[in-house]
Amino acid sequence: MNDLIQSSFDYAALPVESIDRLKTWKTEIAAFTDTVESSLVQIGLRFQKAQDELNRQGVKGEGFSAWVESETKYSRSSAYSLINVAEKFKDKPRPNFGRSVLYALAAPSTSDAIIEKAIEKAESGEKVTVADVKDWKAELEVEKQRTEEFRQESNERRKKVRELEEQVDLLTIRDRMMQDRLEQA
Repeated sequence: MNDLIQSSFDYAALPVESIDRLKTWKTEIAAFTDTVESSLVQIGLRFQKAQDELNRQGVKGEGFSAWVESETKYSRSSAYSLINVAEKFKDKPRPNFGRSVLYALAAPSTSDAIIEKAIEKAESGEKVTVADVKDWKAELEVEKQRTEEFRQESNERRKKVRELEEQVDLLTIRDRMMQDRLEQA
């Protein structure tokens, strides 16, 4: 984690030796966390390669699931979750998200905008939680619904305008015909 980010923990009451040890452990935990997250991406990439290899060999679908469950310590659903993590995060920063947050962000239902929002929040020093991801997804869903409602309302208005224009055209034609009749009489 960035040393410029203010810590919310108050070290003032502790002896210097304890402060030094705690800060060292904090740094090590952050390094291990990054290693864990990188490992999750690497494991997902390996699962993806195994799936591709089995597909090339004609062993598709359940064959990959059977291989995962018999040859690794992972379940089929975990393997697919890790593949999603690899696909979404192989080229993106993963600022100390943790496993659960990575899984939530890597879900197929998570947009790139939400992932970027999570990265920005984490890089600013704030903790990103699964609840944050769920909230952002819910907000995005509400926004999509509003957009769809606006689109439908706009379409209805355009349809009404077209109907009114057609009525005006018909009235204009009728008035011209009446005018022509009057002129001929």
